[in-house]
Amino acid sequence: MSEAKGDIQTIFMTLVMIIIGLALTPVVQTTVTSAIGGNMSGTTGATLLALVPLFWVISIIGMGVAAIYYYFR
Repeated sequence: MSEAKGDIQTIFMTLVMIIIGLALTPVVQTTVTSAIGGNMSGTTGATLLALVPLFWVISIIGMGVAAIYYYFR
């Protein structure tokens, strides 16, 4: 019985982490946009910096997929 409670608690905490991560996505996007418009020199640095929000969302999705795989294997 306690093992099922631990699984439910972990699933709930994973869901909370995903929601918090997705809620912080606009903050990441705004920060990256202001950094690119500010003192960023060179197109390579600006391109790599523009990819930060993409990798942010991919990592959040990866966390959710990993949790689903872990709990339902």
